Parts: sequence; C-alpha cells; structure tokens
Amino acid sequence: MKTRIRTQMIMAALLICTTTPAMADDTWLVLPLRSRGVDTLAVETFADLLRDQIRLQLKARIVNIPNPIACADAICARNSGSATNANLVGFGSVNALGSKLIVSLTVVDSKKNTIAGTQKITVDRVEDLEAASVRIAKALAQGGDTEDAAELGTITRKEIQPPKRREGIRGVTVRVGAIVPLDDGYANMGAGVLVDLGYWYETKSIALHPRVGVRFDADPGPGLYVEMPIDFNVNYIFGLGDLAPYIGAGAGLRMIWEERPATVTVGSVMPAVAEKDLQDFGVGFGASGRVGMMFLRTYTMRLNLAAEYNVAVVPVNNRKLHQSLTFNLGAIF
Repeated sequence: MKTRIRTQMIMAALLICTTTPAMADDTWLVLPLRSRGVDTLAVETFADLLRDQIRLQLKARIVNIPNPIACADAICARNSGSATNANLVGFGSVNALGSKLIVSLTVVDSKKNTIAGTQKITVDRVEDLEAASVRIAKALAQGGDTEDAAELGTITRKEIQPPKRREGIRGVTVRVGAIVPLDDGYANMGAGVLVDLGYWYETKSIALHPRVGVRFDADPGPGLYVEMPIDFNVNYIFGLGDLAPYIGAGAGLRMIWEERPATVTVGSVMPAVAEKDLQDFGVGFGASGRVGMMFLRTYTMRLNLAAEYNVAVVPVNNRKLHQSLTFNLGAIF
C-alpha cells in the first residue's frame, strides 16, 4: 500500500514538473506608443487594442502600471520591464507619413537583455489600426515578422472591407468620344463626335449594356451625317480589381441621315454640270465589337475606356454598308 502511494506521489510530482513550464505564460508590458502627426487618443486606443490582442492570441499576462512612460530605446524598455517583473516589453510608435500611418513595435526580453523581435506595418487610415493590432499580435504569436505572417503587409481599404460590388452593380452610363468612318459611307466625311446614354448591369464577369446614342461629323467641309444607334451589348470582364480589361459585342438598330455632296449632269442636248447635296435617311441593322478597360471597378462610380468597330447595313444614297471605329470614355454612376 505504501509503495503504491509513494509511486503515485512521484508520478504527480513528475507531471507537475513537466507541465508547469509549458503552461507558464509570458508576462508582457506594452508601453505607451510615441506618435507624430497622429491623434493622441487614436494611438492610445490602438495600444489598448494591441494589449487585448496579445493577451488573447499569445495567452499572455499583461502588466498595467500607473503613469507609464513611452520609451524610445531598448534600454528604457528593459528597465521598465525589470521594475515591473515583465519578461517581455513592447515599445514603439505610430507616425504619419503623407496619407499613411506607419506602426512600429519592438519587443525587448528584459530577462535575457535582448531584442525579441520587431514588427512594422503600414496602414491607410486611422480606422485601419484595429486590423493592424490583430495582425501584429498574430505575427508575434507565430514568432515571425509581419512580412512573414499570413495576410500581413500593407493594410488597405480594399483588404479590410468587403468588395463594394462583387455580386452585381447597376447604373446609368454616359460616354463621349470620337467616330472615324472607314469607307465612303457616312457622306464620305471625316471624323466626328459621339455621345451615348445607356444602362450598365454588371456581375462578377458579365456586364449587360443597352444604349442609345448620336454620332455626327465634325468636318467643316461640305456634307453631313448623323447616326443614331440603339443596341444591346454583352461584355466579359477579366478580373475583379480596380483595373479590369474587358471585351464585348452588340447588335441593334441603326438610323442614318446624311447629306452627301455630288456632281450631277443636267440635260442631254446641251448637258450642264452642277453641284448638288443629296439627302437621304435609312434604318437598318447594326453590330459592334469592343475592347476596353474599366477603372476604379471596386468603387460605386467607375470609368470606362473603350474602342469599338461598328458596321451598319443601312441603304442611304445608294450605299448600303457603313463602317467606323469609335473611341470613347465613359462614366458609370
């Protein structure tokens, strides 16, 4: 009986000896952070959030002392740790650099008198400091730097917020640009101006775009053309970022009115040559293909740059085929 009790006591002692060091938590002191160009209350709130995250993710005990001072070097931090019996001491700063905030944290091992690690992260705005506290604590828990930890690096609005329009967005489109006829259609005139009004419905990869517009020549010479397209376009978008190329095609109606200068011969016995403007109007089928680039796609208002090839099968002044290139810049509201 005595032998069994002695054996149990020895096993319990061994269990305590082997598990106590593994279960012992580090004691942390996170000093106030120095700041330059950043609101003091925001920096204090960030330091509190950082303490909470270190306690949660590292299972550490946080030491709080009255009237702590902000240290600028490892010697000051080590002395603060020794005075409070904290074996790990964090000190650092939050400084503004242009429109960004740079967060720096150095950890000192006050028992070993060494630098245990340094964390550095850049954020876009004060509101991102909450996410920065989580990432820094995660890096400390993983035993690496912020650059080595998963999902660490520069925090941007796009990273910490859900995409604004990934499932679908819709809005009115307004486009302005130029039309360049490719053959002797369009009254055999030169480049002109276009204005389109449409409606854009966009999913992750597909965008539907019905539109109506007007195109007219800007050539000061004789002759005039006006084209009115009414069509429906389908577009495929590559990528979900702020810069996304796309291709598309569409078809619909084309209405063309033109005034074409012509030389006519009058009379048969004594023919006379005269200049005359031939006016005509027609309605027919039209189709287009486009390539373009979307800008600011993650924002509610986006920009759209596109080039299109257009063909219209409309009989006007004995000419049936009208081809053109258009270049336009549009906004989606």
